[in-house]
Amino acid sequence: GSDAVSETSGGDRLSFSKRYRPHRNLNFLLRLAPNTSATLWFRVKTESSMQLPIKVYSEAAFGDMTSRENMGYGLFLGFLTLLAFFAVLAAIWLRDRSYVAFCAYLVSFVLAQALLNGLWFQWLTPDSPDLVNMLVLSMIWCGFLFGLEFTRVFLDLADKHRTIGVVVNISRYVSVAVILLNF
Repeated sequence: GSDAVSETSGGDRLSFSKRYRPHRNLNFLLRLAPNTSATLWFRVKTESSMQLPIKVYSEAAFGDMTSRENMGYGLFLGFLTLLAFFAVLAAIWLRDRSYVAFCAYLVSFVLAQALLNGLWFQWLTPDSPDLVNMLVLSMIWCGFLFGLEFTRVFLDLADKHRTIGVVVNISRYVSVAVILLNF
């Protein structure tokens, strides 16, 4: 048989337009004749953590999978965005600091999810992979920071649990430092 060799590159450091299909996950064209087998070799290099699920789809199956996936993410992120919107309204109406902290946490969580699953890169900054990589870490730390702030305010740690309050405050300052150092 024919031992054709081809090489292609991908990754989160390349512009989104370099992908074979405009999809949130890396994808490549693979031409195989029907009912044949092939040996595929992958060389993978990374500077950070990585997930490498490898699946082979026909063009039609890839389109169907993408459609279902987009619906799921749309419902998930849409629901969380609506929840954040109503939490903001409740925070304004009630003038409660714990709601403000909860809103900040929820917004940072939604943004972190959009960044982590590639939707931010695909739809908002397709030509800025370095920005996306920087924002992922920042949004995760923002979620941690605002989660701590919600905990601190909601549980009234300053008055009711002073030792835990000190630990939470130190963690908040570390979070802010990490966020600022990331920029």
